[in-house]
Amino acid sequence: LRLLHGFGCDMGQPTNNGATPAYIAAENGHEGCLRLLHGFGCNMCKPNNGGATPAWIAAQNGNEGCLRLLHGFGCDMGKPDKDGQTPAFTAAENGNEGCLRLLHGFGCDMGQPEKMDGATPAHIAAANGQEGCLRLLHGFGCDMGQAMKDDTTPAYIASEEGHEGCLRLLHGF
Repeated sequence: LRLLHGFGCDMGQPTNNGATPAYIAAENGHEGCLRLLHGFGCNMCKPNNGGATPAWIAAQNGNEGCLRLLHGFGCDMGKPDKDGQTPAFTAAENGNEGCLRLLHGFGCDMGQPEKMDGATPAHIAAANGQEGCLRLLHGFGCDMGQAMKDDTTPAYIASEEGHEGCLRLLHGF
């Protein structure tokens, strides 16, 4: 990266889908590259064409170190993509409990519904059998009975998907 920067390359040039080098570094957990890109003055928070930020993709892929760095660089840890899915939503979807803990610690809204159907991180965790994420979200004070726009609850989704462990947890809450 230093060599390319020295040759005058645009270190923030996005791909045709809008992914910047910072986005790709966050996606792949390359903390050192994020530090270098920040030092070069790159925009560390720029979303791709779908509205997903480097923090969003780091949360999706469980890259906690990258989330910490991006938070330190001043990126919005709660910024949703174009579908209204926040980094907390994608972390819950993919079972990334460490990222959920970090995002909660950064003050993110753990119950923010996405705009298409009103699903929350609890809904997506239940849909994907992410019991640990459901426990965390409950511990953070999220409403485990919140309904989506069609009145679907996390318990309904857990039942529909056959996630007995999630259903037991939700019943216990």
